[in-house]
Amino acid sequence: MGAWGPGTFQNDDALDWVDEFERVDQKLEFVEATLAFAIATSKRGDYMDLPIGSHALAAAEVVAALRGRPSDNLPDYLKEWVSGQGAQPGEKLLEMSRQAIWAVTAESEIKGLWEEGGADAAAPWFAVVNDLSYRLVETAP
Repeated sequence: MGAWGPGTFQNDDALDWVDEFERVDQKLEFVEATLAFAIATSKRGDYMDLPIGSHALAAAEVVAALRGRPSDNLPDYLKEWVSGQGAQPGEKLLEMSRQAIWAVTAESEIKGLWEEGGADAAAPWFAVVNDLSYRLVETAP
């Protein structure tokens, strides 16, 4: 795993997703498609490989940022894009984000890789994912 920390955007796969996000025209549709793919992978019972899980968490971070609860580590391009958006994400995107996070934390390669390092390695990653989940359910201050 090309990761240098537990943060959502501290791995190569998530940053690849951000690069692709920058290139697409229909950005919210891209976020929705990313989340839908992760959810469908989980529902089919397929093993969620590393890029799918990393992409899903990155897409969920965009949704959290759109509702006024961004990560402190949100990449600059995403900060700029979010600041130019006027609308909050709909309930559909919020629910899809929650489902995708659940799928990643239930069974995925990214989860497994963090757990392989033992509890001390996995705890910071789980803290990041729990914080993301919280930001998707709580309202902005």
